[in-house]
Amino acid sequence: MSQFCKDQTHPSSITSKNMLAQGLIELLREEAYKDITVTKLCDCAQIARRTFYRNFDTIEDVLVYAIAGIMDEFVQELNAHVYEDLQAVATVYFTFWERHTRLLLLLSKNNLIHIVFAQYIHYLHRFPKTLWLNGEIPPDEESFAVRLAYLSGGLWSVLTYWISSGCKQTPGELAGLIGGE
Repeated sequence: MSQFCKDQTHPSSITSKNMLAQGLIELLREEAYKDITVTKLCDCAQIARRTFYRNFDTIEDVLVYAIAGIMDEFVQELNAHVYEDLQAVATVYFTFWERHTRLLLLLSKNNLIHIVFAQYIHYLHRFPKTLWLNGEIPPDEESFAVRLAYLSGGLWSVLTYWISSGCKQTPGELAGLIGGE
């Protein structure tokens, strides 16, 4: 996979990237990822092909860009809370992902959930230290990184289970199962 998007920061470029990301998600609702072409995507987003190539190299880059935007929201959501226990962490975590259920199911159906995971791993260092219960922040960066990987890996595994089972449980139910209630 190439760099997920070219370094275009002009407001019109950002608008084009967002239109392409939204167009890709719309197309995923209608057809398989493997059948989506740059031409179909540009037609759906009402963007010229040259604009696509000015901003992205591949369709997968558009998807990575869309997921990166979601991950930015995710980190903001995590940072907006103080956590007393694992159940509180899990509730915020699954409540966030519940808002993106349709996209997660589309990505899973198209065997693309690994792209979310790659972004998830990329964003781990931005997860808040407030995730540590009772303010017990690990004493050094390496301990923090290992513990964060452990906690976030467990939550990710439950998330993928939830997706594969059709997202049947509510965030509260999942958090209760994790928290032991």
